Amino acid sequence: MDNRTIIYELTGPGTFYDALTTAGDTPRTIVFDISGEITTPQIILKNKSNITIAGQTAPGDGVTILSNNIRFYDCSDIIIRYANEERGAIGSLRIPGRWIRLE
Repeated sequence: MDNRTIIYELTGPGTFYDALTTAGDTPRTIVFDISGEITTPQIILKNKSNITIAGQTAPGDGVTILSNNIRFYDCSDIIIRYANEERGAIGSLRIPGRWIRLE
């Protein structure tokens, strides 16, 4: 399933937050129709799998995720490609799952 991030709002349809939190059992690829800085509230994902965050699809200079915290618990097969994550340090991206690849 292809889910597009099209707006900069914190939550709601078309946001990065919505794309992650509504992922179900079907594999999901998150693509970006916007570039620049995207601010998100805290995101906690549990028991999700087969999610690809395709940062390379963002136009221009790409996408930077400004997050309070993004946490993956008991998640598998998560791929994050070509996305910058910023909140003081990469330490705010917590990934205690398995089969998660950062590129």
